[in-house]
Amino acid sequence: MKEKIDFLLNGQITEVSLQDESLTLLSLLRDELKLKATKYGCGLGQCGACKVLVDGKAMNSCQIPIWDLDKKSVVTIEGLQEDKIYLNLKNSFSNANAAQCGFCISGMLVTCYSLLKTQSSQNIEELSEELKENLCRCGVHHKIINALIKVST
Repeated sequence: MKEKIDFLLNGQITEVSLQDESLTLLSLLRDELKLKATKYGCGLGQCGACKVLVDGKAMNSCQIPIWDLDKKSVVTIEGLQEDKIYLNLKNSFSNANAAQCGFCISGMLVTCYSLLKTQSSQNIEELSEELKENLCRCGVHHKIINALIKVST
């Protein structure tokens, strides 16, 4: 078994010790690396608050053990701050008032960004289906979908 792994985090090579094999990507990001934008929601992979991009795919970081990251690429919301698609999406969210309390927004933005990168335009029903794994307790899914549609068209 390896003692350390290397992975790309927001474009930077990151080396992590495997002393605690139960450590999740979410814990690593928040507790060890102090990247706080990715939120702890349910811890069960059911709310989407902790979504990050792993090799380009939106995934729940609370369900990814750190040993599974070896040689992979991880992008958090902090790593998207200079990306043109992300900036358009963020502006669209702001214009649509698609954030109430803001707790789910990091996960929502990562998921929507992933959708924009991998899909062409989709209709409202398809987008609703894609976003069903991201919970918003404030109930603004319709505003989020409208913001996403504006960017995707």
